[in-house]
Amino acid sequence: MEMKCLNDMAQDVFAKMVNRLNDGYLKLDSNRGFMPTIVEAIGNVDGYGKLYSVAHYGEMNGDLMRDPDVTFVEKDGKFYPVSFRNDYLGIDQEVFTYKDGSVIAINYRLQHELTEFANGWMRNINEQQEL
Repeated sequence: MEMKCLNDMAQDVFAKMVNRLNDGYLKLDSNRGFMPTIVEAIGNVDGYGKLYSVAHYGEMNGDLMRDPDVTFVEKDGKFYPVSFRNDYLGIDQEVFTYKDGSVIAINYRLQHELTEFANGWMRNINEQQEL
């Protein structure tokens, strides 16, 4: 089984955001009542490539809450979602299992589910943030 990359439309949206990173950071805020979108370059995954976080943040009791935060790894110019976190719902899902800093297992079923979610989410971000 293979990991599933974002579809063409979502790839284009993601690439637009990555290309606009300034020192590894981008905040998109259309001021149209939608939550801002925060994009960050957060590291690398050995054997894959750069790792990015895309998140919306809310606040509860003075704490920042991820709603959601999805990480994506870039490999050969394609983007693959590899984690999902929503603090309000208490969800924290990881596609990769690591040992000594290396990927030793991949949850392909979860990775495919996250890709389906991310394809729709990128469409929404594109419309809401007027990319």
